[in-house]
Amino acid sequence: MSGNPKYDWLLARVASGYTTVLGKEDEALWNSGKFGVNVNQDLSMIKSLIIGEQLEQVDDPVAYLKDVKVKYPSAEIHITVPNEHSWNPEYKPFTNPKHKRHYDCDNLIKDLEEAGLKYKIECLDYNGWAFWIVRAK
Repeated sequence: MSGNPKYDWLLARVASGYTTVLGKEDEALWNSGKFGVNVNQDLSMIKSLIIGEQLEQVDDPVAYLKDVKVKYPSAEIHITVPNEHSWNPEYKPFTNPKHKRHYDCDNLIKDLEEAGLKYKIECLDYNGWAFWIVRAK
């Protein structure tokens, strides 16, 4: 897994202690144990939470994030969403039927702020495959 920029940012950012994952497209990867995932613990013990490629698929991302904040009060939240506006054409941006919205930085910030989160946003681009990555609390 090490050396793959798609995952290195996450490995470098998840807090020590228990980590859990909500809503993920790469379910086999996220649950492979590579990220120390432990979903059977007391929710108040969760220190890191990963929301991988989920916000673009839910009906109400602000309500979803508010709910996450309540359920996991001590967790640092790590979020990834596709930045399809920066994808190379061969990756077929804006064609996934599961995506109910296509995030740019401004509308991602809007949802994070409406959810009451403090955040830092980075754009990860590796060879035309770009994602917004967020660290929030």
